Amino acid sequence: MTDQATPSRFLALPRELRDEIYQYTFSDAIWVNLGDIDIRTRNAGLLAACKQTRREALALYYQTTEFKVDEPVWCQTTDSVKFLASIATEHRHLITVVNINFWSYGEEDRDKIYSRRHETKAEYFARRRRDKDAMLRFIKGKLVEEGISVKDGVLKTMVLAWNGERNEGILTATPSDEASPRYDEVE
Repeated sequence: MTDQATPSRFLALPRELRDEIYQYTFSDAIWVNLGDIDIRTRNAGLLAACKQTRREALALYYQTTEFKVDEPVWCQTTDSVKFLASIATEHRHLITVVNINFWSYGEEDRDKIYSRRHETKAEYFARRRRDKDAMLRFIKGKLVEEGISVKDGVLKTMVLAWNGERNEGILTATPSDEASPRYDEVE
């Protein structure tokens, strides 16, 4: 008997159980690294197993995976645009989260920058939110220029916000609309 004639134990499972396995497999976040050979297959080995598993699981893969992209703030080409361009149009509309991590300086540099500018922490974080809003608008504009469409609210970034009890990091598509963080120390 050849390997192709051997029945698959996985495919013999009820569809509902296979869907649970797909959900568990794809529930992680993936850091998109454009140096990878094929960024769409990371964390997605089941998609390459056979045509049936690909057909059953592909939509769930795009719907449940949080794709994370690093974006240097000074760069005019964006990895998030390149990543989204690499995904077929019929699959791109299934994506629910592209978490864009805007980075520029480390923590030490950040502290030097806002002290040199005579900013309080609150002023620094307010400026960073405005910067993140501007960068999201820039990326959306680049997507339009390239003819790449994504659903509203898919592109998100992390900001520090007050939740009523404490400051916490939240993922949002509108950084400036979130509650400003609070600080107990006197500035």
